Amino acid sequence: MGFIGSLMAFLGLYRQFGMESSVRLLIAPLALLLFTAILLVFSSKLRFVHSAVLWISDRLIVFLFILMPLYILLFTYVIFRNIV
Repeated sequence: MGFIGSLMAFLGLYRQFGMESSVRLLIAPLALLLFTAILLVFSSKLRFVHSAVLWISDRLIVFLFILMPLYILLFTYVIFRNIV
């Protein structure tokens, strides 16, 4: 709800103060939602899609364990740097 609400607010303000053809900005989020819905529907029916999603999620979990401590370290550095 937060993503959709912020997108609606952005498009409303963009239409009010910017270009009138702000509908073009909706193409990418709608395509992403359509792709997600297709994966959700076909992941249980097609074994290949299910195994591909599991393979990708196994590979991406490594970035979680690498980037989260790095983010915490850099965040504390920036906060410390701004205070001192």
